[in-house]
Amino acid sequence: MIYFTATSNIFFAESIQNASMTIDLQLTNNSSLVLDSVKCLSDSLDFVPSLVFHISLTEEQVRKLYKNPIETFTAKGILTTTFTKKKIKQQKRIFNCLLK
Repeated sequence: MIYFTATSNIFFAESIQNASMTIDLQLTNNSSLVLDSVKCLSDSLDFVPSLVFHISLTEEQVRKLYKNPIETFTAKGILTTTFTKKKIKQQKRIFNCLLK
């Protein structure tokens, strides 16, 4: 299980809590990985609104993400974020550790 946390400067509706949604990951090689039935929880980290996405990945998906990290993360209808080159390098290190 992998957890992605997204912070925001707006508070999210309670209806998002425990919602199941689709996540679209655009990868650095211009391919995409679509994950269905991702659990989303609304949380507040030190009064900063945030969403936590609970994502189950197979080993094959982790390998794919190691080779081509996430460039853009989209939670359908809620948010989209693009990662900097520095964050993409960090992803490679994280996914490499998960594969060991």
